[in-house]
Amino acid sequence: MYAKILVRIDGSPTSERALAEAARLARLCSATLRLLHVVDPLTHITGFERPEVYVREIVPAMRSAAEGLLAKAREGVAAAGVPVETALVESQGERVS
Repeated sequence: MYAKILVRIDGSPTSERALAEAARLARLCSATLRLLHVVDPLTHITGFERPEVYVREIVPAMRSAAEGLLAKAREGVAAAGVPVETALVESQGERVS
């Protein structure tokens, strides 16, 4: 039925429920899950940050948090015996939605 299932991961309860359902479906279909998180720096800018602080501290912190989120989701899915891939994408200035 399905070979790959894409699941958007953002850490919300809704995302976690979607991941659980996708993992259940993947087990039934012998499918691989592809977990996707998009870092959207525009949603975390206030205008008060100095550019060098934003580039040196804030953006790396967002990437690190995103990698942690994906790693946690990947570990849970892999522990359930479902093949899993992850992808981290960074928005290049355009709105993610």
